[in-house]
Amino acid sequence: MKKYSVLLCCVLLFAACEKEVSILVTPCEKTVSATGGTFMVSLTATEEWSAFSSKSWVTVSPTFGEDADVQVSVAPNTSAMADTAYVSFMLRTLSTTLVVYREGK
Repeated sequence: MKKYSVLLCCVLLFAACEKEVSILVTPCEKTVSATGGTFMVSLTATEEWSAFSSKSWVTVSPTFGEDADVQVSVAPNTSAMADTAYVSFMLRTLSTTLVVYREGK
């Protein structure tokens, strides 16, 4: 019985020490003119994250890290149609999304 009590204490101690993870991007959406451009977002994360863009006309730098100011670059739109891209910032099983609206020409 003593053996199981020690094991239970170790499991509870480990669970109590596990840190809660979180990730947040601010702002979470941005509208950019058809000429494109660059803007910054702030990413707050408790651990290292990585970023993925749904469209090639949006790039971010850096693409991974911890708390950071992230530069978002948007290429010019040569079409009259507006477009939308999603940049996902992933941390373990969590994610937060930046929505980038690009106006049409």
